[in-house]
Amino acid sequence: MMRSLRLAWVTLGCLGLAALLWGCADSDDAAKPAKREPSAAGADGQPGPSSGAGDTFDQAGSGSQAGSGGQAGSGSSGVQPWVLDGTLVAWSQDQADVMLGANRITGDVSIHGGLDLSALSSLEHIDGRLQIVSNPTLTNLDMLARLQSITGELDITDNDALTDIQGLRHVTTLSGTLSFAENDALLDLQGLSGLSDALGTLSVRSNGAMTSLVGLTNLTSVGTLEIRSNPALPGLAGLEALREADGVWIQDNGALANLDGLSNLEQANNLLLQSNDALVNVDGLGALKGSLGAAGIYVTILSNAAMGRFRLNSLLSAESISVSDTELTSLELSSLESVNTLAIDHNAALVGLNLGSLKSVGTLSLGDNGLTNLDGIAKLQTTHDIDLSYNPSLANVEGLAQLTKVDGTFEIINDPKLTSLTLSGLSEAGRLMLERNDALTTLSLPSLKRVGTLSFFMHPALTDLNGLSSLQTISDSLSIEQSAVLTSLCGLSALESIGHLGLVVGNPMLPQSQVDWLKSVALGTSTGGCP
Repeated sequence: MMRSLRLAWVTLGCLGLAALLWGCADSDDAAKPAKREPSAAGADGQPGPSSGAGDTFDQAGSGSQAGSGGQAGSGSSGVQPWVLDGTLVAWSQDQADVMLGANRITGDVSIHGGLDLSALSSLEHIDGRLQIVSNPTLTNLDMLARLQSITGELDITDNDALTDIQGLRHVTTLSGTLSFAENDALLDLQGLSGLSDALGTLSVRSNGAMTSLVGLTNLTSVGTLEIRSNPALPGLAGLEALREADGVWIQDNGALANLDGLSNLEQANNLLLQSNDALVNVDGLGALKGSLGAAGIYVTILSNAAMGRFRLNSLLSAESISVSDTELTSLELSSLESVNTLAIDHNAALVGLNLGSLKSVGTLSLGDNGLTNLDGIAKLQTTHDIDLSYNPSLANVEGLAQLTKVDGTFEIINDPKLTSLTLSGLSEAGRLMLERNDALTTLSLPSLKRVGTLSFFMHPALTDLNGLSSLQTISDSLSIEQSAVLTSLCGLSALESIGHLGLVVGNPMLPQSQVDWLKSVALGTSTGGCP
């Protein structure tokens, strides 16, 4: 009896209003997607909120098409706009056509393959993500010309014939990621002028023909800006309105020669420039002052083969700056006053350094560069760690004259042209490690009174330690090894205590009496000065 009534209802429904809403579906098909006409418009004229949670449906022919005529849009064939509750995943044309006539979808929309997308032409609002992937025949996005808002991500990926995205010109609200990737014919981003801020991530990746980012002329802020692997992109024109970003990641853009499009960027938390082989400088970042919040900015410049000059003279402070594997000849951070980590390494051509305002550094690493001196950091006063190693041209460190304290480790290793170690202001260091500096003949540390560990290893030209005449305390250990012409230890005559005397070996010209004297200082049994 119940089945007979149900069949009768379906038959009448197929002859009446149910045909407009559901089509003539099989009477045994119990699952129906949630479809409804818009509720009363709100103050903004948009459809009212959904009356229930969205259902997920991705099966073709589920009976949710907007009429049998196949025409989208309000009033085009007497079809009224309606709201589609749920998430739609379309791999076939029937599945895509479920959206026909809908002006709002309350879930995600994901469309895959070479489908006709005209069923999207009534859409104004998507309360979720829109993804269009791997459509080899898609040339434009004109079917999205009514679309105004997407509360999730917009992902346009792997559409090889796509050349025109002007259909997005009315989108003013996009809360998630905006991603264009692997669209081999897309030249620019014209059609995105409605976007201004509140963008999670802007990701432009692996678009083989893209030559311009023009189209983003009103974008003032973004969560993360990712420009990666666009081989034909020569510049960043189109981003001139951008003022702030959480992250700026620019990587593997082989033709990118400058960053002039970022000329108004003032704040960022993370800046990464990596493997942009034609990038010659970062002058386009001249307005960059620091981070968005209390934590400092992280700056990483890595393997940009043509970069000859690095200049960020508006930057006042940073959490970390790393510049390595470049062809830099000069580096300027003239306004930088403090940084937690500063690592400038493996830049063989770097001869000029301008850090004229820098007073405090957590960790400073200057290794394997072309520097001949450190005059460019003449105001540095305190640091936790310093590493000055493997600099083949470094002849002196007199630029560190104002350095008074190194809390951690001070390493000077394998600087073959360093003849004089002059640190006139240094009074205290945690560990002072001097190794393999073949030309070192002179020490001048007249203010040094206390050090935790002091180590000399393999200095073939060093004859004495006279420049340590004020040193009174070595709290941890002292070792002196492999200094073939070292003849005197009496430069340590002010020593009052040594925590532990390590190896004093391989110094054939040292008098044994002076070695014995050091042992007595370490044991606390010394009764006189250096013999």
